[in-house]
Order: sequence, then C-alpha cells, then structure tokens
Amino acid sequence: MFVLLPALGSVGLNTRWARDKIRHAIVRAARVELGQNASIGDVSISIVPPRAQATDVVLSHPVHGEFLRTRRLRVVPAFWPLLNGILRIDEIVAEGAAVRVLIVDGAPVNLPTPRVRPHPIAR
Repeated sequence: MFVLLPALGSVGLNTRWARDKIRHAIVRAARVELGQNASIGDVSISIVPPRAQATDVVLSHPVHGEFLRTRRLRVVPAFWPLLNGILRIDEIVAEGAAVRVLIVDGAPVNLPTPRVRPHPIAR
C-alpha cells in the first residue's frame, strides 16, 4: 500500500489540470517572492525522488527586462525537512541557461529581489 501512494500521488500531480495549477502558482510566487515576472513552458512533479522540473523558463524584471532564460530548471527539496512539512531547497539546476545582468550607474538593476521576512524567533 505505501509503495502505491507515491505512484498514485505522482500520477495525480502530472495531470494537465494539476500542472497548470502548479505553473500558475510558480508564476505568482516568482512575482511575490522575487519581484520577477515568469514564463514557464511545462511543469512536472515527482514525489519519489521529490523534485520539480520546468521547461522553457524565463524570469524578467518588470521594468528592466529579462534576467534568466533556461531550457530546463530542476528543483530538488531537502528530504528530511520536507517530511516535517518544511520546504527547503537542496539543489537548483538550470540546463541551457543564459543570464543577463543589466548594470546601470555601476549597479545591477534587473536581479531578483527576494522578499525579506522577519525571522520567526525575532518576533
């Protein structure tokens, strides 16, 4: 039974409907968490081993244009924190990537700007 659960979950996550929902969530997260517009071709999720892959990914600054273009992006979460419901990224691999950093007045202007959150203990 436990052997079938990951397989069934993986099948459910890889339906067209689920991939579209995941793609839209990633695009929204890129905007909210990184300040970047995102365009993504297709998405696939694997439960065992846990990982997500996206094809034809483009990240662009809303004012200063394209920052990253990659043929395939793979994200692997850390296993043990994931079992505890915590998402920590263990590895990000970009295949066929091109990065464009626009410098204005000696400073990069099109880089992602991660949203700063207060540390939970500091509250």
